Amino acid sequence: MQLVVLKGEKIRKKLEKENTKREAEGEKPLPEKELRERLKAADELEKTIKRDRKNGYEETKMSEERIVAALKKMVERIQVAKLAATDKDEGKEISLGTSKINYIDPRISVVWCKQFDVTLNKVLTETLLEKFTAANHVEAEFEW
Repeated sequence: MQLVVLKGEKIRKKLEKENTKREAEGEKPLPEKELRERLKAADELEKTIKRDRKNGYEETKMSEERIVAALKKMVERIQVAKLAATDKDEGKEISLGTSKINYIDPRISVVWCKQFDVTLNKVLTETLLEKFTAANHVEAEFEW
């Protein structure tokens, strides 16, 4: 409803400006009837807004092409976010594998698996098992 009030004030100011301009030029100012007719347009705008809000219709200033383009951009953003989340999850596994190779003594992993009855394949990959074959021969009581 603020839109209607602002529209009415704008109409009044415009009419006052026209009247002062007419008086400066020596012409007769516009009558009050002209103001009422112009304000009727604001009232009609208010009625259409109320009716549209009641029906759930809201007019947008964006064209159909712009809306479709915005939707496409949003879909692309969603896909990029999903891809980033997938990369992040995969990165966790990669960094864990790197630490197993470079920082953790494979004998410790083998001893832990033997103590808790976990198969080595669940902790170390096949390539790591082939690479560290000496670690397979460690006893369960090994201490670092």
